[in-house]
Amino acid sequence: MTQSNLTRAALFIGMQACCGLAASHATAGVLNGVEYRSYNGRSGFAASSTMEVARDGYFGLKCLNGGTGTRRIAWPLDVPAGHELVFVEIWGNDLSDSNDLDFEVVERCQPYASGDLTTRTVLASTGASGSGGWFQATLGIPPHLVQPSTCTYTLEATFAAAGAACDGSNLSVTRLTLITNDPDVIFRDAFDR
Repeated sequence: MTQSNLTRAALFIGMQACCGLAASHATAGVLNGVEYRSYNGRSGFAASSTMEVARDGYFGLKCLNGGTGTRRIAWPLDVPAGHELVFVEIWGNDLSDSNDLDFEVVERCQPYASGDLTTRTVLASTGASGSGGWFQATLGIPPHLVQPSTCTYTLEATFAAAGAACDGSNLSVTRLTLITNDPDVIFRDAFDR
């Protein structure tokens, strides 16, 4: 195992211990179905048509403009049905004295076969305030079974208050990793097909 994988495994074990994550898993020595999905900063998109974004040389994404509208970038998270969201790790650069990066994992659900409004639920949030350079932020998510048939999941980063000026190259998100768990230890590899 590489050092990075060992760090992730230790972090996951720590999350199990502190958050009771093991309660949904088999306990007879069966390995948990932990899966990692990585995204680079450039895979995000502006949440407002008036927001101007740019990319840097580190696969990062940054906000440039100071016009009207929100200063939010969203990354769609691809989560298989039946998985539990566990946590999201985010890497970036915060050299700004005036602005901070704030992150949220958001679930948006549309009721099945009805015309009701979409509900927006924040599953976890954190910030990169005063990190003074390269940072790593972790959003721990209480065990949450996803429902991709009626819900979407995104990581959203706010670079400045609505209508406020962005701080350009001083704030960027370079990559993120979504960690999920497949609690079905028997059929998770689809051996029955």
